Amino acid sequence: MHRLNILCNFNGLQIQFIKMKYFSSFVSSVLFLIFCVIFSAKGQSIRYGDLSKHLRNADRHFYNLAYSSAEDQYFGLLKSLDKENNRGLYCSITNNYIEALWQQEKYDTARKVAYRNLDDCVKYLGSDDPVTGKAYLNLAILSFLTGYSGITDAYFFKSLDVFTNLLGKESPETANVLEWLGIYHNSISDTSLAREYLWEALKIRAQIGQAEDYRSGNLYRYMGLFYKRFGKLDSALYCFNKAKQLFDTKFSTYNFKSVKCLNNISDIYEIHGLFDTALAIHKQSLELIKAGKIKNRYSLMMTYFNISELYRNFGDPENALKYMQKVLKLYYPGLKEDCITCNPSSAGKYPYAIIKTVLAYKARYLKAIYDRDRISNSGYLISSAQCYELVNKITEALRDRITNVEELVFFEHVNNNMYMEMADNALLVYEITHDTAYLSTALNYLSINRNTNKVLADEVLAKEYLANVPDNFMKTKKLFRKELNELLSRRSGVDKTDADKKINILIADKKIEMDILEYKLTQSNPGAIKSFCKNENIYLRALTNKLKEDQALVWLNEYCPDYIETPDSVLIIALSGNGFKYFKVDGNKTLKLINDYQEIISGDIYRVNKIDSIGYLLYSLLFAPLENIISNKELIIIPSQHISMIPFDALPVEPAPNPKRMIDRHTIWNEFSALLFLQADAKPGNITNKVLAVAPQFNRQQKEAIAFLTKRDTALINLPGAKTECERIGALFDTKILYGQNASLGEFKANCPDYQIIHLSTHAIPDKGGEEAVRLVFSDYRKINDEGSLDLYEVLNLPLNADLVVLSACKTGVGKMSKGEGNINMAWAFNKAGAKSVLVSLWDANDFASSVIMPDFYKYLAEGMTKPHALRQAKLDFINSADELSISPYFWAGFEYWGNDEPIRNMDNAAGWKLIMVLLFVLLSISGFVYFRVC
Repeated sequence: MHRLNILCNFNGLQIQFIKMKYFSSFVSSVLFLIFCVIFSAKGQSIRYGDLSKHLRNADRHFYNLAYSSAEDQYFGLLKSLDKENNRGLYCSITNNYIEALWQQEKYDTARKVAYRNLDDCVKYLGSDDPVTGKAYLNLAILSFLTGYSGITDAYFFKSLDVFTNLLGKESPETANVLEWLGIYHNSISDTSLAREYLWEALKIRAQIGQAEDYRSGNLYRYMGLFYKRFGKLDSALYCFNKAKQLFDTKFSTYNFKSVKCLNNISDIYEIHGLFDTALAIHKQSLELIKAGKIKNRYSLMMTYFNISELYRNFGDPENALKYMQKVLKLYYPGLKEDCITCNPSSAGKYPYAIIKTVLAYKARYLKAIYDRDRISNSGYLISSAQCYELVNKITEALRDRITNVEELVFFEHVNNNMYMEMADNALLVYEITHDTAYLSTALNYLSINRNTNKVLADEVLAKEYLANVPDNFMKTKKLFRKELNELLSRRSGVDKTDADKKINILIADKKIEMDILEYKLTQSNPGAIKSFCKNENIYLRALTNKLKEDQALVWLNEYCPDYIETPDSVLIIALSGNGFKYFKVDGNKTLKLINDYQEIISGDIYRVNKIDSIGYLLYSLLFAPLENIISNKELIIIPSQHISMIPFDALPVEPAPNPKRMIDRHTIWNEFSALLFLQADAKPGNITNKVLAVAPQFNRQQKEAIAFLTKRDTALINLPGAKTECERIGALFDTKILYGQNASLGEFKANCPDYQIIHLSTHAIPDKGGEEAVRLVFSDYRKINDEGSLDLYEVLNLPLNADLVVLSACKTGVGKMSKGEGNINMAWAFNKAGAKSVLVSLWDANDFASSVIMPDFYKYLAEGMTKPHALRQAKLDFINSADELSISPYFWAGFEYWGNDEPIRNMDNAAGWKLIMVLLFVLLSISGFVYFRVC
């Protein structure tokens, strides 16, 4: 970008891209610049010629890739200028200064300057100025390069919006942002968007005559990486050579951008099995780096890294490790290069994605050497575990800056495979050392990646760390989160049109506000975030101590390869007083059985034999190997994403007609995470109201809309059993019933914070947002904009204090499958909103079965049973009284409980009072009878 980004026509742009108000701003800026370069703010004369000369000199270094010299020159200029009087120029130079810093991997300094510069740009130039657009882009690139991926897309979208609005969709600046978006999405395996952005950027560059320009070099290189990923090696090689040609023409052959291209070209020969050719090209890269006048650590790191990979892929992990150690030496000068098992003492100085990746690869190479001789090379495996611990610390440092649930879920999704790999390694170290600390390490890795509760528990944590976290910060952050969730809800309720794009910009704005708020806190209170986002480790002893004598914990984790959502394997861990066991099963086989089982159990109630045959295969695969651990135990299951769709109660435990099922042997309940299991708090809250029961009724238009969405007959939309459910609950507990037209969304929101139990007997309709998400509908539902309904993001904004939420509606247990977090369904959302436990359904809830099971569930709660026991007993009662048709698992197995195993506390139920009154009446009657007989 030209040194004066605000002077858009100097870059060859057409003035018609700029609205009249920006033309006026442009003219004013030019006049103001001429004035400012003559007089400094402090009255010290700066000659125009000197300023121009220094600026030209700085730009010459910058555009010739001499970033170190450019950094010094820009820094000197910024010291000479006063930003109050040289606003546009000051911010524009600062943008280039920031890029000079991040091009040299000076990320900490670059980020500090970038946040400060964005403040200046918005303050002095406004948020809709091209210089401000570049400031947003710098923060996007820094977030991407350092691994703060949660906020990256927001800054990219904001930058793109600024440039397209001001300069048009076919400007070099717009193409530049699209190119970076393609690079970013390529890195997170979002290949469809990567292709869309990269090709759109190339199209723009071709239209403005830059397709044969050095500025398209990076674009061709990343297109080559895209082709390489999909095995189109000829196209990839063409792109890499094209990029190198463009860079060589501009910068001569001794430049680090061409070195990157050579690294990529070498990869193609490596894929073809040509080791000598690939190694020769890498050596050529090292010679170019050595001979080049401009040193660049990143290109040297990349070359060492790729040589290391070359040796590893050709079966030489020892040499692979030597070169990976060279990479680490670049960042940790005190590290011993000749000691391949030596690791940095901490990740402190470079808590960024690059070092995280290097350490992960080193860990794999160490394990590869261990695999060659497991007796003699155990030290290599232990060293690999040390590498992974550093990876974990870096990942935690990156996670600590995430400010909202959506971004944290994304972060966990991206990091899931790494944590699975790290857990595998820790379990392997345990096998050779028998040190249970490594078991705890494995459990901790698996737990960390399901830790969204940390972000949502701010109010609780703030009380503990109030000295470090200002109260106004907490209030502002809470408000921002609420506003963000409202925007996300709006986005999920609109079609994918231009309206959606506008909402995306609003969402980006809100995320950026939250990120800046968090960053400012870290600057004013350096220790705040670390203490505030305190992570609680999971220890084997803590889990076993938490388990009761008659309980067993079964923890399932799916490993899905990059770019795919289908699990390659499933890791199953079980522990109880009977011992500890873990093993793996085939993921593809498991998923096929789950899908077949789900399809038949939820849609074909007559084929019970087929249901049971598939169900027994699932039981044999997942639970039969754990018989010694789980026998005669209550089961607490932490399910992975796809496995959460199994109705565990229904699985047969024997291959026989009318078999015994898991429900006959076990009380089963699901827990969201091991951390929540450990933190489960049975203490009653301050809520005095008991039950809020909601049963909407719908008019003709509503029935037609809901029937269309749920694929039901309109006659079945008003649920006659819903009213019965609520009335029977009212006979057991002190209950407020919102029925018919009173069961509006507004009434529900007004009442829900004040009740210990919330019972919703309504319909769940598919959300426009897709991903199997659903909305809960109320009596004021309108199809237009989905008014009168609750989606997942709106649920997150509910200020709940409930001990239990019961969702007697269809498919509330179905949600988006996340590699890290699991099943993001309505149970997940209500739990994050503050509900300790949630009851959902895995398929279309049968109105008759629901009207029988739900009241019995509450009856047993009123008698003091724990919530999982009460649900199990209600199901067993239904099964024992069922006929040949309704005994099918379709009717009763879809209800799933998530949460803790506590009874409902402090519930003075109506049935109890009635019983007391009857007893008092009997006692009084007997006393009266005796009295009169005596008299």
